[in-house]
Amino acid sequence: MSTPSSPAKLLLLTNLASPHSIKWVRGLASRGHEVIVFSLSPYNERNYADLDGFTGYTLGLGNKLVKTTSGKLGKVVYFRSLAVIRKIIKEHRPDIMHAHRASSYGLLGALSGFHPYVVSVWGDDVYVFPERNLLFRRIIRFVLGRADRVLSTSHVMARQTAKYTDKEIEVTPFGIDMQHFRPEEGTGGANAGAITVGTIKTLEDKYGIDYLIRAFARVTAAKPDRTLHLLIVGEGSRKSAYLQLVEDLGVAEKVTFTGRIPFEQIPDYHRRIDIFAALSTIDAESFGVSIIEASASARPVVVSDAGGPAEVVVDGETGFIVPKRNEESAAKAILKLVESADLRRRMGENGRKHVSNLYDWKDNLTLMTDIYKSILK
Repeated sequence: MSTPSSPAKLLLLTNLASPHSIKWVRGLASRGHEVIVFSLSPYNERNYADLDGFTGYTLGLGNKLVKTTSGKLGKVVYFRSLAVIRKIIKEHRPDIMHAHRASSYGLLGALSGFHPYVVSVWGDDVYVFPERNLLFRRIIRFVLGRADRVLSTSHVMARQTAKYTDKEIEVTPFGIDMQHFRPEEGTGGANAGAITVGTIKTLEDKYGIDYLIRAFARVTAAKPDRTLHLLIVGEGSRKSAYLQLVEDLGVAEKVTFTGRIPFEQIPDYHRRIDIFAALSTIDAESFGVSIIEASASARPVVVSDAGGPAEVVVDGETGFIVPKRNEESAAKAILKLVESADLRRRMGENGRKHVSNLYDWKDNLTLMTDIYKSILK
């Protein structure tokens, strides 16, 4: 077994195709830990090919199959997965098992019987899953009950998780690389004097893209003399509806939909935006990664009072927090920023300092490794 002063041998149960998992695995491996990962879904091996001390296992199941939580198919998946996990444990003899997402990988970890066992909740596993029925609530309580440590990326999600366990819930923010996301002069706006409002989100109802479009239409109507653009970065099932909405509101020529972009290009798109908006409509959004990316890029933000996103913003200092599903309030906040270059600059600078203090990835990674060290003691 590893000692507190030496790198640990970690068995992670997580979706290796997730950008969040990629970041955790690469970060932990960069600190010298041996990282063994079990993933239900297939993954792109190129994301891990350059890592020393990484071993990945997968059943190669598609997302629809992975999400099956009841019936014969679900039972077969869990039976096969447990067999593989127990074989991995026997072969690698890890120091710690860490499951990401309590409702799926968390259950597999709990059923394996391995300790020490860490569970990180991700969002819908404690907001949506246990609300479906009594059985699912019992599953979450069972998983958290088996865990030796319970972790959450935000305080608001920790409070939600506390509904299902009396254990202490430690907050381990999911930070960002401050060198990767940084301001760069002269990149905001499509041309001189233009203001670009933007968002980087999946185009689904819960992220409030329609409210942003309507708010933007209000701002353009209030400021017909200003050159304003709306940049919507992302892909999703509601894209056609949003394309129709911008036509109906008469702002289509001012709006750009980029579609899906590679992760490595996201920092560049943040620097093209002058005012970042994230108007989520649900409290179940557990964190605000894109928001702290924007703040780290020294961009002022306008966000809804939806759980995690509101937690990462200092209202009136790094941006504005507005009520959910309220395009009028969002428009007023955006308008204030459109009208004042000094306010945009000040909030952007404050935002970068705020992210540096709380959400610097290096510090967040150290926090996680310190938790592992305390377990090994």
